[in-house]
Amino acid sequence: MIWRMIFKNCFFYFCKKFTLFSILIFVFSPLKMTGQETDSISYFSSRADSFFIFGHLRKADSLLNQALQLDTNRIDLKIQKARIQFERGKFFDLEDNLSYLMDSLNRDEPELIWLKASLLQHTFQFDDAIHYYKTYLRGLAPDDPKRELVAEKILRAASGLRIPGRRIDVLVENMGPGVNTEADEIKPIFSPNSLERLYFSSNRVGATGDRIDNEWKKDSVYGHYPLDIFQASLISGQFKEVRSLSEEINSSLNNIIMDFSDGGRVLFHFKGFSREIGRVFSDTFGISSAGSFRDNRFQSPFVPELGDKGLTMVNDSLMIFSSARPGGFGGYDLYISLFRDGKWLPAVNMGSDINSEWDEIDPFMTKGGKELFFSSNRLSSIGGFDIYHSHFFESVDRWGDPENIGLPISSAGNDRHFRIGLDGKTCAFSSDRKEGLGGFDLYLAYFRTEWEDHSKELSKEMIYTYFSPPIVISDTLKPDTLITDVEIPKTDTVIQERVIALTEIDSNEIFETEVIDSIAKTEIVPDSILASFFYDGEGNILYESNLNEAAKLARILSKNPDLKIILNSFSNNSDPLSRQLFFSIKRAEEIANELIDKGADDSRIKLRAYGNQFPIEQTENHEWHYDQLNRRVDIMWFEKGEKIEGPVRAERDLGLDGNLSKLRDLNVDNGLLFRVQIAASRSLFDHEILREQIPAVVERQMGNDFYRYLLGSERTFSSASALLESVHTRGFQNAFLVVYLDGRRLERAEINQLKENYPELKNFN
Repeated sequence: MIWRMIFKNCFFYFCKKFTLFSILIFVFSPLKMTGQETDSISYFSSRADSFFIFGHLRKADSLLNQALQLDTNRIDLKIQKARIQFERGKFFDLEDNLSYLMDSLNRDEPELIWLKASLLQHTFQFDDAIHYYKTYLRGLAPDDPKRELVAEKILRAASGLRIPGRRIDVLVENMGPGVNTEADEIKPIFSPNSLERLYFSSNRVGATGDRIDNEWKKDSVYGHYPLDIFQASLISGQFKEVRSLSEEINSSLNNIIMDFSDGGRVLFHFKGFSREIGRVFSDTFGISSAGSFRDNRFQSPFVPELGDKGLTMVNDSLMIFSSARPGGFGGYDLYISLFRDGKWLPAVNMGSDINSEWDEIDPFMTKGGKELFFSSNRLSSIGGFDIYHSHFFESVDRWGDPENIGLPISSAGNDRHFRIGLDGKTCAFSSDRKEGLGGFDLYLAYFRTEWEDHSKELSKEMIYTYFSPPIVISDTLKPDTLITDVEIPKTDTVIQERVIALTEIDSNEIFETEVIDSIAKTEIVPDSILASFFYDGEGNILYESNLNEAAKLARILSKNPDLKIILNSFSNNSDPLSRQLFFSIKRAEEIANELIDKGADDSRIKLRAYGNQFPIEQTENHEWHYDQLNRRVDIMWFEKGEKIEGPVRAERDLGLDGNLSKLRDLNVDNGLLFRVQIAASRSLFDHEILREQIPAVVERQMGNDFYRYLLGSERTFSSASALLESVHTRGFQNAFLVVYLDGRRLERAEINQLKENYPELKNFN
């Protein structure tokens, strides 16, 4: 009895002193760990700092979360959390955290100001970033060495203001977790023979060798693996099935792919204790076939033992690379070398038209020799290394001024290793932008128009700019086989990289201003909007009239919480359907993001893209207004699950022929409909099945990163089941049926409720 009373009194005293959460921590924590402070805040915090310093951000985040569980209000822990949130690209969480910290401290804490400025720069809010960088600068002593760094940051943010918005002629997507990891993935190179194979280097888990530190000593805790060379395959429209190349190529050193030559039969690859200093070998062994391995030192003007980097083989007889050798313009410069008479000629600096006092690295030149891409950290970049482009003008035998290739390829991070694939449209590059999966990630860029020079023969004029023409001493002696007598018209014009705002569509040319006074079920609202958002032939959709309509739409959604919308997007170009769908949904995303920025709830906005499958024009008539109307984003309205008419202004009768279908409310989606979902992807899904004569759409729920690709437009369960079975035989074993009613995707519970009214649903399981 006495012991029971003692236990009871101790228990109540314990409850007064500690919260329930503390009791749970006490009860369930291990009784014994590695040291006296193992379960303390300082232990978790210091360990988190160590992992953070060595670049293990996920582990650092996990440890710091354990410290925050013990004390959720400690300011120093929240500041530590803000550092990790920035490096991991958790920008929304970081913004909330910084607001809390700045309000709590009620003073200008330098680190918080720096983090705020960095956040604004990485989210392209350059004006505000400059303000915070200047605030940080004013707090530094006149002799503080950080002043130079801050001044550079201000200049780079100012460069961001001069770049005219995101390019809309290119789509950029992270290759996703099928390829990227928390480690570094760098140097993407397409197979010279196929866009369906991609080679790259990575220091991911599973690479050859042990975890090592910066001094090449084993470190199983904080160390990183060396780089190996990997291959990824394009499967069902996504790069995946990553595998390491053979151990004859990968070693315990850093192994970095350089390039291919001789039609892909020769692989150039780097080996070194560091990523910068080492040797380059040429491998004449077929990388995916059996045979004796032959690995030779590559003898050329490219000398990575002395720090040369970024070797690119334009063809078997021409190379460009980056070097910090004496005699340059400062930092790393680009050099070019030609193979002639059985040897490589001394490398020639590409000159002040290309090089600067800053670093120029990672060059890539199209096969015709007139388009040059490289990375540079010159002050016109908007972050670290941006990707630049220059065009060679044969009429004056010189390169044009390099221009930042712009958003969304360049970013506030480091953007490197840009390459163009066989088709002249599909490109790859690596970037350590914060919103990636960690470290450097691989990205794909899809240009709407081809870089035509990539399919041309090499320009004689460009070569003769750096190397004298071969001497022909008799009619029987052929000149260098590299130089050909192709007649090249001298009509090149500079490639315009800047986005030019085109003339807005005059709504008076298309619409009346009559206002529909009510919605089917919703109370009258004062706003009315146009039925569609139109975009021009270059993809520009965010011009003033559309922004005004988006603001009205956001107000309508705010005033009517039961309303939901689907933004249906259409195009009129002749690209492959997979790209049309993706390009179309990107236009809808731009409108959706405007709505969300103006306060609309993302859970009430869905997107659907049809590409050019449902044009307004169904005849051979190509008048301008038909093409214009085909490039549009329509609004589909729903209230409490039922399709309704929205508060739209009526459109003017265009006098369309009776054979033309406006499809303004997309009649094809009315009633009950079945589709087959074949994939869910965070990026472009490109598969041959989308090139067949099967209707296809792509959907996205705002707030969810995945694009859902669906096939078919079936009215009966039996025809839908037949399509599903056909899709299964094509390798899409995880494909499944989806049911729609009046354009809205139904959930399982809704389908069960509707089975009595719709006989086609009775066999749906």
